[in-house]
Amino acid sequence: MVPDNTHIRAPARVGRTGSAQKGVHMAVHEESSGQERISALEAQVTALLARVADLEADSSVSFDLGDAVGGRGAGERGSRSSLGRRALLVGAVGAAAGGLLTARPAAAANGEPILAGTSNSASGTTFLNESPFYVTTSAFKAALWGTSPTLGVRGHASQASSVGVFGESEGAAGIGVHGYAPATSGLSVGVKGEAKGSLGTGVYAIASATSGETYGLVAEAAGVGGCAVAANSAAESGPNFGVWAACRSSSGIGVRGRATSPSGVTTGVEGTSQSDSGTGVRGEVSAATGTTYGIDGRSDSESGIGVRGRVTATSGVTYGVRGAHASTAGAAVYGWAESVTGSAQGVAGWSESTEGTGVLGWARAGSGAATGVRGRADSPQGWAVLAEGRLRSSGRTVLGAPATRPKETDLLPGSLSFYIDRKRNQLKVLVKYKNGTVKTGTIALA
Repeated sequence: MVPDNTHIRAPARVGRTGSAQKGVHMAVHEESSGQERISALEAQVTALLARVADLEADSSVSFDLGDAVGGRGAGERGSRSSLGRRALLVGAVGAAAGGLLTARPAAAANGEPILAGTSNSASGTTFLNESPFYVTTSAFKAALWGTSPTLGVRGHASQASSVGVFGESEGAAGIGVHGYAPATSGLSVGVKGEAKGSLGTGVYAIASATSGETYGLVAEAAGVGGCAVAANSAAESGPNFGVWAACRSSSGIGVRGRATSPSGVTTGVEGTSQSDSGTGVRGEVSAATGTTYGIDGRSDSESGIGVRGRVTATSGVTYGVRGAHASTAGAAVYGWAESVTGSAQGVAGWSESTEGTGVLGWARAGSGAATGVRGRADSPQGWAVLAEGRLRSSGRTVLGAPATRPKETDLLPGSLSFYIDRKRNQLKVLVKYKNGTVKTGTIALA
């Protein structure tokens, strides 16, 4: 029997050749979904095949392929009307089968093959095992595209040192893996890496070239207040590191910051700490020998500063720069002026306060010959300590008096110098007036 939802209209008249003049018209009422339509067409084909079998089993009607194709001849047998009905049924079977093939949905469903050139959907999970899966495409198109409310594309590798997702680009400026988060608000992430191992790495970047200025990881932020690289150590205790960098080169740098703007108040590396006992930037050298530097600052500008320390608090005992050491012969703060000419200063201190101190030296030891401030000059014409203003001492003052008369050229206008005349047991005072006149005074020693 032919299903109720399938209607076959026979031609009004069949020609002598047995072929239909108007053909077979089949109207199939489509169901609400492609799968229902497929089921209906399959039932239609089954019914039509059964009808053909019934006609062939009828002994009163004989069938010859030549009759169905057309033409008179020795093979002409049976009724022309029977042959016409058979031709119609055979054509109907073919039409129904063709409709079954074309009625396949645009996307493969569960249990069906993946179709190229169209979208494929399924409620279950699809696995491609053993054989590799290759996809090629033209320029500016995605070879593999995955969409999902949770995971667009996921790669899984179960062996040690294996790769879950591998991206490769052969272009001179190509990108192996590109992550893109188009949301204009919220804490979106283009690429995220996560590692649960005790020695794991969330994101691992390596530049394998052995020469050139290469970068393992390059980050860029276009925002006015953006941050190209943001590192967060979420543990609330322990010796954690927001950023940890290592370098094996004999002349390498663990962390390097570069501010390329030719103007403005820029900073190569900045460290901040919100703790009441924190450190903004800390430098540490673990080598027990050699001329090492915890922090080395450099400036190429004519008015630059190699290392600058600043405290913005308006009260309290604060320090712009503080140096400390544990050695028995060390220096907490060491200044070195390498220029062999000019008025270079090893250490310079300024104070803008009306009661301030440019340089303060404090020897806090309760005993011993400690020195708050000490000056030394190796040049015969040098000055260990030079006071260009008034000189004041609130405690005991001890002055050195050599046994030889100083050169008058060593005295500055408006200055004096002491020396001892041991033969006469006298203290001599050599004075140079501002006009250059030199006079000597004598103090008898008892």
